[in-house]
Amino acid sequence: MLYKIISIILIGCLNSQNLINPMNQLVYKNTEYANVEPQDDTPYKHNDEPYRLIQYLPEENIKLFALKSCHYPGTYDQFLLSINDSRGVFHDWHSTTSKTREPKLILSDLNGDKVDELIIVLTYGTGSGIHEEEVHVININPQDKNMYFDEYMLTDPFIIIKENITSKITEREKDVLIKIKVNDNEYNIKMDNIHPGMWGDKVGFGGKIYWRVNENKLYAYIDVGATATLYVGTVIIEYKFNSENEFFNLGKITFQEDFELPPED
Repeated sequence: MLYKIISIILIGCLNSQNLINPMNQLVYKNTEYANVEPQDDTPYKHNDEPYRLIQYLPEENIKLFALKSCHYPGTYDQFLLSINDSRGVFHDWHSTTSKTREPKLILSDLNGDKVDELIIVLTYGTGSGIHEEEVHVININPQDKNMYFDEYMLTDPFIIIKENITSKITEREKDVLIKIKVNDNEYNIKMDNIHPGMWGDKVGFGGKIYWRVNENKLYAYIDVGATATLYVGTVIIEYKFNSENEFFNLGKITFQEDFELPPED
């Protein structure tokens, strides 16, 4: 009996989140439902699972909707972006459903073309000592109107870190020396050996990942840890736009020991 109940729930979930043709699913906005019509002649399948409105910029008529994941409880994993009469669906984004970690929608000219891009910051990981965000930069004013929801690519910050940072941890009887080298800049941190035998041979990155937009620049802020619980600083990555391949990659990378996250624009 239990097996039948689980099977029915799973089948219902899979049917409600058909990933092939989702465009005419019901869209939840406030307390009413509005049908999303296909944008071309492709026959889209209809299902009963509504997209939920999770963030919007009313002055620009920009709305972000999402579906709850069948596979990861407490997570959205399918999104619908609506701007005026145009819509686009994204399957490879992730965000918590927590009301305290709502998505951020930011308009800023990141590529220097005098026209704003839409920056979407989603929080996908939270917990004790954990805060993980992902970012998406959308071209909402392309010259080619067939590319209305073209998402710009950007270099993974952890690839940037791997290519530009080396480190070494030396444990001694009474103290620990942590050496971090960012290209030609070297940082030395000395601290008491409060965790004998718990040190690795190099620092780790992650745990907390934040994205910010400041003065038309995109930044990633990533925690640096000497142990699983000991934070020693922050890597700051400033992105720049490469107009030749329309790609955001490394502009500048630095390390700071005592760092406070800047306020949002």
